[in-house]
Amino acid sequence: MALEETDVASGKKEKSRRAARPAAAAGPLARLMRAPWLAPRVVLLLGIFALQAITSMAQKSSTSDESAHLPAGWTCLATGDYRMNPEHPPLAKMIAALPLMFMKINGALDTDEWRDGKEWGYGWDFPYTGRNDDATLLFWGRFSMVILSLCLGLLMFFWARKLYGNAAGLFALFLFAFSPNLIAHGSLANTDLPIAFFMALSLRR
Repeated sequence: MALEETDVASGKKEKSRRAARPAAAAGPLARLMRAPWLAPRVVLLLGIFALQAITSMAQKSSTSDESAHLPAGWTCLATGDYRMNPEHPPLAKMIAALPLMFMKINGALDTDEWRDGKEWGYGWDFPYTGRNDDATLLFWGRFSMVILSLCLGLLMFFWARKLYGNAAGLFALFLFAFSPNLIAHGSLANTDLPIAFFMALSLRR
């Protein structure tokens, strides 16, 4: 009898473990949907950040780094050639240049600057010599960084929420949405925001 009772108890424990597994395995998005009041607030704060970033980037002229990073990202994707701007890892530049792959681009691959790997001269030929619409290139290159910035905001929200709860997650996202530093760098086709995102992603467990 004792053995049978032990088997029954073991069976009940195993069933309770199996029942608990789906809840434990639920991802952060699934847990977010269980609090219907939370998701609209997250979307609102992310939308506020995106609005500020997009409106500000439309008023900014090109920075010196963007004139090197964006053309270099396009050449990495379009030609598989990494000669331009080799001092920076290519991933951030390729993310910025990804929307350009869906556009008709004159890559200025017939210039001496391209052949000699002169990144600053090539960065001028690529957008500013009438080959392409520089404003369009800059807008879509920066738009990629805004999307990546929103991913950083979500990462900060889920991280803080995991550590301290819903209120902490929303507070972290609130600080993110109104941070002048993040709004400024999150709307430029530079490497600063990608570094911040991927470093934070590598640290989160």
